[in-house]
Amino acid sequence: MKKTLQNFLFCLFIIIAIDVSAQPKITAAGGIPVLGDKYLIQATYISPNNAPKTSGANQVWDYSNLADSSTAGIVSMVSPSGLPGATKFPTANIAWQDPIQGSYIYSNNQSKTTFGELGEYTTATNWGTFSPQLTRVSFPMTYGTTYADTASFIGATTTGFYIKVYDTLTADGYGTLKLPHNASYNNILRIKVALTLVLYYNGAPFTTTTSYFYQYVQEGIHYPILELSTSANNFSAQYYAGIPVPLLISNFNSNWKNNVPNLQWNASNTANTKQFNVERSFDGKTFTNVGTVSVTGNSTYQFTDNSYQAGIVYYRLQQLDKDGSVYYSDITKLQSIETDAIKVWPNPSVDKVHLSLSSSGKYHVVIYDFTGKKVYENKVFTSNNVISTDKWSKGTYVVKVKDNAGWKTNSFEKL
Repeated sequence: MKKTLQNFLFCLFIIIAIDVSAQPKITAAGGIPVLGDKYLIQATYISPNNAPKTSGANQVWDYSNLADSSTAGIVSMVSPSGLPGATKFPTANIAWQDPIQGSYIYSNNQSKTTFGELGEYTTATNWGTFSPQLTRVSFPMTYGTTYADTASFIGATTTGFYIKVYDTLTADGYGTLKLPHNASYNNILRIKVALTLVLYYNGAPFTTTTSYFYQYVQEGIHYPILELSTSANNFSAQYYAGIPVPLLISNFNSNWKNNVPNLQWNASNTANTKQFNVERSFDGKTFTNVGTVSVTGNSTYQFTDNSYQAGIVYYRLQQLDKDGSVYYSDITKLQSIETDAIKVWPNPSVDKVHLSLSSSGKYHVVIYDFTGKKVYENKVFTSNNVISTDKWSKGTYVVKVKDNAGWKTNSFEKL
């Protein structure tokens, strides 16, 4: 009996030891993003019946039935220098743009104890939030780890109101994560983040709200493989998958060839790729399809945009796979070689623009919107003419003027 009990306890010890050794561990070396990291993310939604699924040891989180939406993009870890809002976060040394929301996120990857956001900047509000840091991961982090950071101060007003943010991280589960396209990840650690906002009035708490998001992380991958955002206990909030995959498109660049935009890129592992769609934009935000390049199996591709008219232009590639999946390349920009040939004022414009022309006479003037559609043409334009823009949509417009020397271009913004 004693020997049997000893054998049982020994086996139990071995089982526990095996279970503990199998638990994932997220370290600073394996969890902190570095410059040059790139990740494709795909946005989608889930129903309340699917989220957030169970916590605990040795879980299998099956999200393989998620349906990809048309919203996808690339997260690129870059230097903050020159990015919108970077001056608000002088200690940041790494940044990325959220391709779903469009905001710029600033951080510092030098800490060996935590990683998170120094701040988030949106051009729409011209406002930085979460300063100082919103913590996303503490190091090392294993199943059962809990980390609560100090209050993050947000804003203050002369009326006596101000906000403090408290975030608590709990590694509440580990196991296997299944995602669409037969993607499966082992040794996943799930981190539950409780974000509590406390509104204070005259130094006393006034209202308190708590929201949650769940991160599914893996050692060696510097971005959440899956992130589920919720509001209170409403698990039908927006949800997206940060799936690190090999980028098939590389060395994407543009140049002028006979005064026409010429694009070149390399591609590999194209067995499942149907085609590349070339998209063009005149404002860097709204893109339209201007051509298609078939997959040939070669490693080098190119495209000449013969429909280009004038002005600063942006391009990106949409990679369309055979199963309908869509991914995007980085954006490349071409500066018109004739941009400074004419002057357009006022810029930005509200209801009208003038052209400052170098000499008297008649000119052929054509204006295009950001999609390349012609919105104005005057073949006998003079310097005294005024162009009314009050009924035009907001956005970037390209002005093309022809004189005895040929066509010259510039652009302006309509507010």
